Amino acid sequence: MSLFQLTYQSKAVSHLNLQDLENILNTAKNINSEHNITGCLVFYNGNFVQILEGNEVSVKKIYSNIVSDKRHHSINLLWECETNERFFNDWNMGYYTPTEDESLFVSNYKLLSSLSDKSQGILLSFWSAVDRALIV
Repeated sequence: MSLFQLTYQSKAVSHLNLQDLENILNTAKNINSEHNITGCLVFYNGNFVQILEGNEVSVKKIYSNIVSDKRHHSINLLWECETNERFFNDWNMGYYTPTEDESLFVSNYKLLSSLSDKSQGILLSFWSAVDRALIV
């Protein structure tokens, strides 16, 4: 089965709050579930990094909606390609909230990044962008 993957990074608007993040999470879970889209969205220190995978038409339509979303700017498409396998079997979002231990959040994502498969260019691009976003 041929799949399509896309990864990008962007900057949140300065007034983005926790409720906005919850809305993004809920909307994305619903839309991605409807369209069989998997991937990962990481938000930290005002930066978004996301990888989407699924049917090419669906992924590109969702990305088009993401680009027009006014809750972020400076959107940079990092990579897009066809693939034969999913690297994220679910769709997940990781983000730091002020109630969490910030150093633990960063450490956990850096560990996850170091242990993750980077054998494909898109995965290397995604995890490299996550690593850059986690620099404090």
